Amino acid sequence: MGITATGLIRPFAILHWAGKDVTAELSRFVKSMTYTDVMESKQTGTDTVSLTLFNQDRRFFDAWYPNQGDTLKPGIGWLDEQGQRHEWLWGEFSIDDVSFKLGPDDVIVGANAKPPAPERGVIDNPQCIARENVTFEHVAESWAKESGLSFIKAPNTPDFRFARIEQRDESTPAFLTRLSEQTSVPMAIKGKNLVMGSFESDVIQIDTVNRSMLTSLTLPDSARSKYVAVEVEGYDQQSNTLFSYRAGDATATGDRVKVLRNIDNVTSMADARAYAESYLQNGAEGKQGEKGRLSVVNTMLTTAHLIEFLHLGNVPNRWKPTTVTTSISGRSWTASAQLSRAR
Repeated sequence: MGITATGLIRPFAILHWAGKDVTAELSRFVKSMTYTDVMESKQTGTDTVSLTLFNQDRRFFDAWYPNQGDTLKPGIGWLDEQGQRHEWLWGEFSIDDVSFKLGPDDVIVGANAKPPAPERGVIDNPQCIARENVTFEHVAESWAKESGLSFIKAPNTPDFRFARIEQRDESTPAFLTRLSEQTSVPMAIKGKNLVMGSFESDVIQIDTVNRSMLTSLTLPDSARSKYVAVEVEGYDQQSNTLFSYRAGDATATGDRVKVLRNIDNVTSMADARAYAESYLQNGAEGKQGEKGRLSVVNTMLTTAHLIEFLHLGNVPNRWKPTTVTTSISGRSWTASAQLSRAR
């Protein structure tokens, strides 16, 4: 992953529909296909796919009617200069929205990585539940199991223990989003998996001089994105003492240090360390600074990657994709990403 499809001759959409490989039958009807890959702190996101199909011969009105709840396993394939076939598959999705258009005659199919709609009661229904002496990981893993999802946790993701937490007449994704915002641990539903924490599978180096891959780039470097350390303060009731833990630059002062106070479940130095390190790693995704933006062609880019830009001088060059939208249409595919500053 994270490579450019060099020697690409012709990309095409790959589609497995309701358990059957229909690439050969359907590929010529694909007008466009877009995959959105999300992994941001402050939310429990869901990967999605949008598929626009030509319907001039009206076959999608009856014989090939797309049913809600059908599973899709889409991706991109291509042939190289030697005629060898390559594939990049995006996981499993369930159709939950179908729209029919006339003028132009198209069918638009929307799908996401959650289980089919009839099975989503545990996912979408509001609940009121109180939990005591429980960890964030346990809450997420238990809900994933109840929802028919597998649970995957990224290595080195800190865990957080809560003396008491309440789900207040809200869906579990909304509840987990609240915990994600508090702890700065990103979560997302991907291919029937609940993924917790940030994976970094590859480092992609992008040459900003050679534009064969890079088509546009915006990297902010504002005063609002300048803190280099996070300090968490807490109170130990047993010893009646204050304590603090700093992650990042130990010599930083003033507005270069983000100070967090009055976090209910920070009762020990270990708690303070987990919050400080998680916030320093992931909290910049909206809690400080602006988003960067990137567009590349014929490149397998995901939120699991870390990007290093070459030949930028003093401009910060390490960035993390938090949302990647990949679209195939015509003779190439493009990937557009929102970026957060990496450390």
